[in-house]
Formats: sequence, structure tokens, C-alpha cells
Amino acid sequence: MPKGKVFVVGVGPGSAGWVSAHVRDLVLSADILVGWEQDFKPVKNLVKSQQIYLQECHNYLEIPGKAALEAETSGATVVVLKTGDPLVAPAGLEGVLKTFEGFDISIVPGISTVQLAAAKAGVSLTDSAIITYHPLPHDGGSDLRKKRKRILKAIENGLHVIVLTGVRQMPRQTAQFLIDQGIDPSTACIVFENLGLPEERFTNGCLNEVVSQSFNWKSVMIIL
Repeated sequence: MPKGKVFVVGVGPGSAGWVSAHVRDLVLSADILVGWEQDFKPVKNLVKSQQIYLQECHNYLEIPGKAALEAETSGATVVVLKTGDPLVAPAGLEGVLKTFEGFDISIVPGISTVQLAAAKAGVSLTDSAIITYHPLPHDGGSDLRKKRKRILKAIENGLHVIVLTGVRQMPRQTAQFLIDQGIDPSTACIVFENLGLPEERFTNGCLNEVVSQSFNWKSVMIIL
């Protein structure tokens, strides 16, 4: 039996209103859905009889492999859900593509908080560096060090910096690092929280102000 099709789809920043019609059709017609609890929230009303493979902290690496094994033997269609846009998602595509190697894979973009933040700040993605941190690093800090170097290089090159934050790297930590590296504490920045959701809000300020503030882990920081 031939291997089934796999769609890696963006489900937007968290609200059903940002899920595209194409993605809705794919979710409805899927045999298998794969994702974290957060990924399922925007499409929860579309989950009917599909087989669910839910990723959690203790099994997030194994679950896609189990779905791949099932699809390989049954020819099922798999939809892998990614909050935001799979081309911007912090965990990246490499692991998903490797897991489903040999399948007919399609990637379907979605609206991400990075795009929403850039639009609200009035900055072009062409003139920006996008920084995303791996959500569950097990690398001794190499990802963090690499991304911090990219931030400094982007600022040096005169680019805006859009930082998709996470539980291990909040805006205040990014701001403190930049100040420690000699970046002007008065450098303007905006922090957006819960973009695309009813509780959305933003805070205008500078690096020196961000250092002393706490923000939701679902935030995007733009350094102007």
C-alpha cells in the first residue's frame, strides 16, 4: 500500500478566525491529526472522527513517528498542525520532514504572530530579522547563543529585529542582554502579547523599560 499524503499546516496565532479556508478543508478531510494542545485550539470545532495524535512534553518527539507508522501501513492522510506559520514555527520543519520522509508532503502557510506584529508596528519583513527560539532546547544553550549573535548582527546591519519569545527567553531577558552588550538602553521597542486573540495588547517603550516588566509567554518583541 502506498504511503499517504502529509500536510503541514499553519493554523494561525490561536483564533479560529485566522485559519484559512484551505486549512479548514484539510483538517476536515484528514484521517490523522498531529499537534500540541495549543495547535488544536483554533480548529477544535473541525475535529470530528479524525484520529488524534497529541504531542506533550514527555512524548513530543515520538508522537509524529507513531502517526507516520500508522499512515505508512494504512495509507491515511495526515495533517500536522502548527500554531502560526510552519515556516516560522520555533521548532522548525526539519524534524517533521525527516519523520515523514518518503511521504507526499505539502506545506501550507498560515498567519503568524510575527506577521501580525510587523503589520501593527508598520515595519516590513524585508527590512527585519526574525528570531525564534527553540521551545524545548536540549542543547546546552547553543540555540540561545546562536540567536543572540544573530540579533546583534541584525542591529549592526540596521535591521528591525522581530523576536518570537518563549518561556525560556522573555522580552526582559532579551532587553537585558542587549543592554549588557552595549546597545543603547533608550532603543525603542514594542512588545505585543496574545496577538490575534481577544486579550491582545501592546506596550510601547525602550529596552531599559522592558527590562523591568513581565510579559505573557506568547509575546512578540520588535526592536525598532
